[in-house]
Amino acid sequence: MDGSRKTRDLFLSGISLTYTFAFISLFPQIPGLYGRNGIIPVSSTIQTHVKATQTRSAEVLFSHNPTLMYFLPFEPENSMELFCLIGAFLGIVSSVCKSWRKSFVYFSMYLLYLSIFKVGSSFLWFQWDTLLLEAGFLCIFVAPSLPTRSEGTGRHHKNIPWFLVKWLMFRLMFASGVVKLTSGCHTWWKLTALNYHYESQCLPTSLAWWAHQLPSTIQKLSVIGTYVIEIGVPFLFFCPIRPWRLLSGYSQIFLMVAIILTGNYNFFNFLTILLSLPMLDDENVEYVKSLVTFGIFQQDTIKKRKRRNNDSGWSYRSLFHCLAFATAMYALKNLFYYKGNLMINFTMDDLNLFLEYTIPTMVWVSILSLVFVVLQSLYRHASEPGTTNVQKMMGVGKCIFLLPFCVYIFSISMVPFFSLLPGDRTHDINPMVKQWYHSTENYQLTHSYGLFRRMTGVGGRPEVIIEGSDAPQGPWKEYEFKYKPGDPSKKPSWAAPHQPRLDWQLWFAALGAYQHNPWFVSLVHRLLMGQREVLDLIGHNPFPLLPPKYIRATLYHYHYTSLNNTQASKHMWWSRNKERPYLPYQAGGSVELENFLEYHTLLPLGESSVKDEFPNVTLFLNYMRTLMSAFYTSSFLRMIAITIVALRVANRWMLNKI
Repeated sequence: MDGSRKTRDLFLSGISLTYTFAFISLFPQIPGLYGRNGIIPVSSTIQTHVKATQTRSAEVLFSHNPTLMYFLPFEPENSMELFCLIGAFLGIVSSVCKSWRKSFVYFSMYLLYLSIFKVGSSFLWFQWDTLLLEAGFLCIFVAPSLPTRSEGTGRHHKNIPWFLVKWLMFRLMFASGVVKLTSGCHTWWKLTALNYHYESQCLPTSLAWWAHQLPSTIQKLSVIGTYVIEIGVPFLFFCPIRPWRLLSGYSQIFLMVAIILTGNYNFFNFLTILLSLPMLDDENVEYVKSLVTFGIFQQDTIKKRKRRNNDSGWSYRSLFHCLAFATAMYALKNLFYYKGNLMINFTMDDLNLFLEYTIPTMVWVSILSLVFVVLQSLYRHASEPGTTNVQKMMGVGKCIFLLPFCVYIFSISMVPFFSLLPGDRTHDINPMVKQWYHSTENYQLTHSYGLFRRMTGVGGRPEVIIEGSDAPQGPWKEYEFKYKPGDPSKKPSWAAPHQPRLDWQLWFAALGAYQHNPWFVSLVHRLLMGQREVLDLIGHNPFPLLPPKYIRATLYHYHYTSLNNTQASKHMWWSRNKERPYLPYQAGGSVELENFLEYHTLLPLGESSVKDEFPNVTLFLNYMRTLMSAFYTSSFLRMIAITIVALRVANRWMLNKI
């Protein structure tokens, strides 16, 4: 019996929903971000690709930069919108209907998102976008290619790509923990990172304000907990002891839920929760479903669980678990406690030595685990009860067919994984594996990860405030954005699973200078033009009738108010101090401004002079834009998620009644 079949199906359904979040979240932002008069016109990006390759052949262009836009006769921004709508349709249907969770559907969603990603430039190059592409590509192999007659048999070969999902989760979490220390950031080494994180993260929720008020000791313990969950616990992913493996999966889920409550990280946390599912199994997942749905999803596996709990050997296992727990607590005391203080009790040299031994060891552990999964799948297919010899041979053949693809993906993942080693250790990787990696790098099959590498905003959260005026001497009026902090009295919003990509990029812009973010100057230029598509991306336009004649940007440092602060009693969430000018005031029609944009190929393109040969497509897209504009995107996405869950619960309830 395949003990992970239902868990894999839940994973596939969740990935479909994640794709839905990603596509629908991006769709209403495309005109303002990528339209002909948007901040980064995608038509200009395509022309840059054409000039770089010196050809207009779609096949050649695709080989250099894989996107389907080269093959379509539409305006590039219209192609992006079509991809989003098709991808959202496939995501919604496959998350609801099991018969749609097939390899071809996941290949289609992967290719559509890759096509958008490859021309998305600054607004799409986030780690969660690449993580979705990598996880989505694995789904092509995890999902069934064709329907099978028996729900419980014939899919043991799917455990091979299922192992790669576990390996992806290990790389993601282990790297996210390690880079916090290898970066040398003093806040992570002094266990004070969370004293600043809730305040300085990109888009905090209102609960982050409360988390920021917690005592320093709790913040330090939370940092230690983060290290344990991200660096220590992932080793249990490969543990043969089931309770420990379950603990490792639920630890990751707990961390992701905590992050969801305090920060708006779009679909990333939901996606990471899905990547934790390989550490669980059907019995446990069904038990949790039964608890959450008050017995609607109750299955026979729950009865097995009860019988297991009544097993006579429980006392010996409990003693073994207690000894393991005591050992772990002793190790934590030696690592994070010294002379009555919570502190890191090891050095960078100790960390490097740990990585020198651990990473090669984990490579071998993962190789042996993969070999075991392959042999186990072969054996289970060959000894499947109730099947003919032909069916057994077909099952074995499926394993052999999948194996080269899985070995290839597993092998090229070593290139980013070995980047965690101190110094340049690429010479330790087989040259053929490096060649494989570079030959498919354009397709985003595997990546290096490292979230929250350095803690920003130690001296205050940097925030760029854009202001407009009709005279250089003022008065200046602020542009207010939908989600990012601006007005100190504005309550932090809940955006997830939506990602307001302009708000996110403005957070990154505040960490640098406008010279390194030419798109920011393009944003200012579009505001001077009063460009409607761009104005739709912001929350409040202080110049509703005519655009201002001048725009400037100023850098502020924001701090949360405290519970005992007089500002907090006046319903102020933030206090802020003006630091310095970020961008000197720019005038509409400035030659210098337009020269800057021309150099970076960011000038607006105006209306297309090419005759629209597909007016019905244009009308359809206009209708969908109008329809979407009636909804708040974040609320719309949550409504879709709730509807899908409700449909699945109702369907199961009806099946149980029959």
